[in-house]
Amino acid sequence: MNYKRITNCRICGSKDLVPYIELPDSPLCNKLQDDKSDSELYELKVLFCNNCYLSQLSIVVDPEVLYKESYPYHSSVSNTFKKHCFDMAMSLKKYKNKTDGNIILDIASNDNCLLKEFRNAGDYIVYGVEPSNSFKPDYSTDSYKDAIPVIHSFWSETCLDHTGLRNKIDFITALNVLAHVDDLDEFMRGIVKYISEDGIFVVEVPYLPNLINNNEFDTIYHEHLSYFLLKPLKELFLNHRIPIFKVEKYPIHGGSIRIYASKSYYEQDGSVSEMIFNEESNGFYSIEKYKEFANRTLRVAADLQIIMNFIKSNNKKIMAYGASAKGISIINYLGIGKYIHSIVDDTPAKQGKITPGEKIQIVGFEYFEKEKPDYIILLAWNFAEEMMAKTKHIGSRYIVPIPVPTII
Repeated sequence: MNYKRITNCRICGSKDLVPYIELPDSPLCNKLQDDKSDSELYELKVLFCNNCYLSQLSIVVDPEVLYKESYPYHSSVSNTFKKHCFDMAMSLKKYKNKTDGNIILDIASNDNCLLKEFRNAGDYIVYGVEPSNSFKPDYSTDSYKDAIPVIHSFWSETCLDHTGLRNKIDFITALNVLAHVDDLDEFMRGIVKYISEDGIFVVEVPYLPNLINNNEFDTIYHEHLSYFLLKPLKELFLNHRIPIFKVEKYPIHGGSIRIYASKSYYEQDGSVSEMIFNEESNGFYSIEKYKEFANRTLRVAADLQIIMNFIKSNNKKIMAYGASAKGISIINYLGIGKYIHSIVDDTPAKQGKITPGEKIQIVGFEYFEKEKPDYIILLAWNFAEEMMAKTKHIGSRYIVPIPVPTII
């Protein structure tokens, strides 16, 4: 068996876990296929901790299965995300700007999108940690000038022991990583061990209230083990004596928060207590909020199926844009693959592959010109503006599935 079942909250250890949404058993959405063979299905249920208010999946699939051999998501495909990374690099200079360069290490550095933008911003010495063989560095082909040092490993409390970086890193970044981690305590022990005394740990995670308020149920899939409010994160960080001193909201990825934490004392910004107050005031510490969300997802799912069926019954061609994890998830949850001709994706590594579950062909951008679809469903809806700008010359109408199915 390549998964384990959760019986205790991964932050507070409580057994008081209540399910609030159960999606259909689904394949691993990033396991793209070379053929149309059937994929193994896994339970997809979210549990609410009545003690610390963390939401978490009911099972954990072995990370070696999820990430090690191949991982098709490439951060650098999105210009929106690249700009987000560059802006982060510039903004962190106000905290520490050493004349000999700040050392930054990015956890799960993927294709080094963030680190390249930090290097473009200047005054940074960059390192990455990345487990997937898809991004294993090949220094025999990379020029010394362009190569970014990457430790090929999952993050752990020992993964940098051979580097001499212990207690020396000025910034450790983890963007869209923490939600993928099962053992959060080991993860945090590694942060505390390697970051400098006045270093800053910068975390970005999708923010659960955005998921709930905007019906973002397509972001629930097997890689996302946790769905975060600030309050349980504050507890986790305090447990490891690296308190959160500031939090900011960003629209990226459907709504995210950026957290700043440090072992040394930084005056706590009012944003931390304000966000926790708003979470409580808006009912996010009560299971009823999540049950309401589960009921809304049923209506969203039904509306999208009606729209897709109506378009197809009028002999109109529908193509999809963005073979993202969330896009593949929503297709599988709703069984709408029969309405979709093919999925265009800008990542070369995805092109020519078949989606797990509904088994749809993934093709290159030129297929929009070739097929001239009447409608394009924007599966990576979090980058809708960028995607519409790139395809407006096709003349298609757009279907945006989230927060409510809309035709543009």
